[in-house]
Amino acid sequence: AEEIYRLSREIQEQACPSFTFGITSKTFLMLGVMSFCCSIYNYFLLLCWKKIFQSKLKMSDKDLSFLLTVGAVANSSFRIISGVLLLKLTFKQIYFCLVSIIMIGAFTFDSVVSATMSPIIGSVYLFFAFAGLGTMVTIFPTICVKAFGSDVGSKLYPCIYLCFSLSNLTCYLIPSYPTDVEVMFYIFGGFAMVGLLTALLFDPEPSWHQAMVEQAHKDHQRLEDAKRAGSVAKK
Repeated sequence: AEEIYRLSREIQEQACPSFTFGITSKTFLMLGVMSFCCSIYNYFLLLCWKKIFQSKLKMSDKDLSFLLTVGAVANSSFRIISGVLLLKLTFKQIYFCLVSIIMIGAFTFDSVVSATMSPIIGSVYLFFAFAGLGTMVTIFPTICVKAFGSDVGSKLYPCIYLCFSLSNLTCYLIPSYPTDVEVMFYIFGGFAMVGLLTALLFDPEPSWHQAMVEQAHKDHQRLEDAKRAGSVAKK
């Protein structure tokens, strides 16, 4: 009975106490930044790949349709692969690998494809863009549940998924400013670097009990300051 009670206390302390507490936490903010930064390059490439492949690689509509099919297979297959990898690796390890591939792709895509003029190499870049999207939508629900607990984590994931949608929307807004495609790739590669730096500081197992204690202390301090200010005003 004591062991069951101890495990119950540990689970309770590890879980986020409420949706409001979780969505206003630093952990949620960092996850939102990480999801936005690791998805924006992929969405941008999927937005403009057809135009790039037609203009630079002179590929036919039939070949482009085939690449789209291969990309769909990459998306779905990497959802399974990343799920299996989560049994062996941590979220941060997979995320580091993901953003590293994104940065390499963003910083080299335009120069490598322009220099080689190879449809195969261009297809490899597109393959990893689709695979990255499949990986992202698999690993983030898992880390939400791990970081916030099964109850709050499942409620917060739609908000994290909203960050993916915001990055997709941003892809439509940013290209209206710079006209050089290479510049845009570097911009999105820079976003991936921000995601990598954020991941270095991210704690996948925050102490919610300690956070609650600190928040209660801050609330108490603000209350005391308000009372002190009120007494001074009366005098």
